[in-house]
Amino acid sequence: MTETAICIGSFTAVKTLWEVRIQKINEELRKEKEFRERSAGRLLLVWEEKATLAKLKEKVINEDGRAVLKIEEEEWKVLYIGQLTGLQELLLSYNRIKSVPKEISNCISLERLELGVNRNICDLPPQLSDLRKLSHIDLCMNQFTTIPSALLSMPNLEWLDMGGNQLQKLPDAIDRFVNFRDNPLELEITLPACENTEEEEQQEMFGIEFMHMYIQESLKKTGNVESCTSDASPIITANTEGT
Repeated sequence: MTETAICIGSFTAVKTLWEVRIQKINEELRKEKEFRERSAGRLLLVWEEKATLAKLKEKVINEDGRAVLKIEEEEWKVLYIGQLTGLQELLLSYNRIKSVPKEISNCISLERLELGVNRNICDLPPQLSDLRKLSHIDLCMNQFTTIPSALLSMPNLEWLDMGGNQLQKLPDAIDRFVNFRDNPLELEITLPACENTEEEEQQEMFGIEFMHMYIQESLKKTGNVESCTSDASPIITANTEGT
């Protein structure tokens, strides 16, 4: 009996030892498999990034000594545009872009950015204010309701088209901005009280003529008089209290 008990005990100990060893081996194999999968995933990502960047560089053309990238009517995908630091013009109109990637702010040489007719863009990443050379931006036919704050911090911005958006208010400093056609903007002017009807009519006409001349002069600076004059009809509200 004693010898049988010893044999059974030894067998159990050996079995337990091997089970522990097998469990450790399986755990090491599992970790090695996960490591290989992660490594393969990273290699695939790097390969895809390089392949995409190579395709982007193929699209970059030289126009009068300027590096221009034009992508139109294509499905918006992950594009490593931020690595094209020498790019001067980026044309992304007529795509289905819903949001503007902040990586564009890495294109420090960018002077012209076109994002018109994408229909769904409603804001810009604040990082775009880092584009110190940017002077021309087209944001027409999107869903903006106000001027993005990033634009207000661009020192060289000279030309901005936001026609066909949903702009409802403008910032105080709009003298640099050019085109706001086809936006639901209204200009309200309240004139002081008049002592009699004739004076009131004269003052009202003066207000209308003044605003008409002001708007025309402002638009002449941008060359948009013909296209925008009919859209900027001021609403004159005369205060008749006390008459």
